[in-house]
Amino acid sequence: MPATAFAKLIMDTAPATLEGLAKAQIAGKDTGLEKCDYIGAIQKRGDLLFPAIASPQARFAKAMIEDDTGRLLYAAMKSAPGADVAPPPVEVAKASPSIDATEHASLIEKYRHAHPEKSYAQCYAATLQSNPALAKRVLDASRERCCAG
Repeated sequence: MPATAFAKLIMDTAPATLEGLAKAQIAGKDTGLEKCDYIGAIQKRGDLLFPAIASPQARFAKAMIEDDTGRLLYAAMKSAPGADVAPPPVEVAKASPSIDATEHASLIEKYRHAHPEKSYAQCYAATLQSNPALAKRVLDASRERCCAG
């Protein structure tokens, strides 16, 4: 289970579980959690204990200072590995074939029927060499898909 998913699980559990993990972290044991996980737990604790406070930063600080579990989580956070901020979620882009890709696939098939002795890779290259404008559009679309995430 990834640490961030595990952190979400522990944020919703009883304080005794949180305290056990925090104490293990402070004792130097590997809990699989990172700084960002403990920060998230402190934020959640502040939201639960001090809902009347408008500022999330103030709720965090109050939980870290006034709550015993919050202080313990903060001490564990200081000894935990990793970054203070969780990495952004990775979204896998679902590639839908563009008009250029469809047009290119059609050209490849036509070229393959005209030249059955050639491999698919040779037909692919030949269609791009014979149509530089299409080659540029296909390359740009490929770069967009690769660099989108």
